[in-house]
Amino acid sequence: GYVPSEVFLGVRIEDDKVVGIIDYRHPLSPFLLQYGGNIGYSILPSERRKGYASEMLKLLLAICREYGEKRVLLTCDKTNDASRLTIVKNGGELENEVKDEVGLSKCGIIQRYWIAFNFRFVEQAQGRTSIRVVPVCAFSVTSFRTRGGTTCAAKAAVPIMKRRDFRGHAFPVLRSYEHPANGRGF
Repeated sequence: GYVPSEVFLGVRIEDDKVVGIIDYRHPLSPFLLQYGGNIGYSILPSERRKGYASEMLKLLLAICREYGEKRVLLTCDKTNDASRLTIVKNGGELENEVKDEVGLSKCGIIQRYWIAFNFRFVEQAQGRTSIRVVPVCAFSVTSFRTRGGTTCAAKAAVPIMKRRDFRGHAFPVLRSYEHPANGRGF
């Protein structure tokens, strides 16, 4: 079934350049619980290896906590060292590995990490950042397009009409947006 998904752009503060995208899916459907998790992110290839994924995740975790989450699930391909390190740096603890039966991963194994919002998380979340996360729109998402042929469905995409992000930064309101999981993202 469909679950709500809040989509945010990662925008570098010094020049307002979009460097990535991150979304928060809640609550977890059976599919997301097994394979996809609460949070997914992507960084532009030219902006990788600069710490932006970790910063975006740190900022989004604070938003998840404001939504009342006690913990969130993130998943990654077992061979995706950059994503694994991003998750672990933000407090992720490996629960298990599952066989990828839907074609999301390159190696066929998906790692499932939980980040719990406890005292240690509060300490980690403080500090300066070089980016901000800007809300774009809310979706209801059911699945993802994968190399294995699973389709992505974004139902009832709703632009977020606020003119300021959660830190008070102004941003343009986007009227439509393609979810990156369908292969036509930015």
